[in-house]
Amino acid sequence: MATDTSKLIEKAREAVQRRNYAYALDLYQQALVLDPDKVDPRRELRATASRYVKENGISPSSAWIKGLGSVFKILLMGSSPKNAEKLMIECEKFLVNDPGNLWVSTKLGLAALQLGYYNAAVAVFEDVRQSHPGNVPNLYHLGAAYEAKEDSKAAIAVYEAVVKLAPHEHLAPQKIKDLSAIVTTGVFTKGAMQGAKSIVKDDKAHEKFEVEAHEIRSLEQRSKALAFQQEALAKAGTDPRHQATYQMKIGDLWLLVDPDFAQAEAAYRKAKELQPTDKTYDFRLDDVEIKRMDKALKELEARQAAAPSDAGLKAEAQKLKAKRNEFRMKSYEQRAAFRPMDMNVAFTLGNIYFALGKLDEAIGQYQRTVGDPSKRSDSLNSLGICFSRKQQFDLAAKQFQTALDGIEVMNERKKAILYNLGDCLAKMPGRHDEALKIFTQLYEADIGFKDVAKRLEELRKSPSPKAG
Repeated sequence: MATDTSKLIEKAREAVQRRNYAYALDLYQQALVLDPDKVDPRRELRATASRYVKENGISPSSAWIKGLGSVFKILLMGSSPKNAEKLMIECEKFLVNDPGNLWVSTKLGLAALQLGYYNAAVAVFEDVRQSHPGNVPNLYHLGAAYEAKEDSKAAIAVYEAVVKLAPHEHLAPQKIKDLSAIVTTGVFTKGAMQGAKSIVKDDKAHEKFEVEAHEIRSLEQRSKALAFQQEALAKAGTDPRHQATYQMKIGDLWLLVDPDFAQAEAAYRKAKELQPTDKTYDFRLDDVEIKRMDKALKELEARQAAAPSDAGLKAEAQKLKAKRNEFRMKSYEQRAAFRPMDMNVAFTLGNIYFALGKLDEAIGQYQRTVGDPSKRSDSLNSLGICFSRKQQFDLAAKQFQTALDGIEVMNERKKAILYNLGDCLAKMPGRHDEALKIFTQLYEADIGFKDVAKRLEELRKSPSPKAG
């Protein structure tokens, strides 16, 4: 049953009128989490994102960089039905900075179809139709969405558009014939949605579609993907930029499923040779080294768990961890210098500094990422934790409260920030009762969250300290 999201949507619209697009985008996304099949907030979200992108001058390339975190999650989740809800959320996070992205929009629409959110699916694919009117695969998806809604007339109109664009397509005429029979009889015999395979003509084409959609979950799929990329590389001509791009894609594939670090490194080095001034390939090579150290560290920790008294293993693991942390920090410092507007890099660098205890450096990065809608609440929360670690509790409480002001739904993020705020207030003279109120609110929402029951009991028993 859909949740009433009218208050969230109204607040979002007010924020748009004030040109506070970052806040509006967050509110619209919260509304869609609660009611994913609602069309109006999804369309308003996309319109607001377009304004936000235009006013901030966000290019598709910078949007892709900003959205790498969501892209990696989308790739990892694949097309499993159990991940479809989370997939829709990550797609919307990405589309904030690139509302017309074809690949992510397709992922979003297919996930909506999979979950039975047919209104949302139609809205998404209709949006794509406006921005990519000649994209035949999208028209097939749109037709399938209308079929799922049992709107045969709308589906026929879409398939007729396919016939005009691609006269040799065999599937669209058959769809028109079958659906026309349904319209004539007035009986919708079955949902005709066939999934992704309905947009292709043969098994090889379907395999290629899956590769392009990044559905790589097995060594066999990776081998097929590599073969397609090698084929594309052979047809890329002599332009070094194109060749480098395909070499990078090949390197990326070698890191999926069961990583082959040597093969990935070789591909990235070839790309670097083709484009020696492009630092992207240097960072890809750094990623290989980081992943290699991650694997070695995991193996060491497993050996250490089996032999906890082995001091040599413990020392070796500590040494490798320190080496990895130093290498990763230097690599991300270089990335931040090379891509000063990349908020994903800045946020990651802030997390690295925080893990290393470099709180002032971490604060500097988080203060930069607060302006990014997709990073705002996490950045404010991280700032609060940093200030709290520095025992600057008044500054910490302000960050936590600001983060909470932008979160209307009692989700896991809000619970974590509430806990941090309560913990901070409990350490401040004269704020005992406020801390008690926060932990009571959290206890009422989720009795099992962290040690909230214990903290609440302690606060109830302890007297309220007087302000200094």
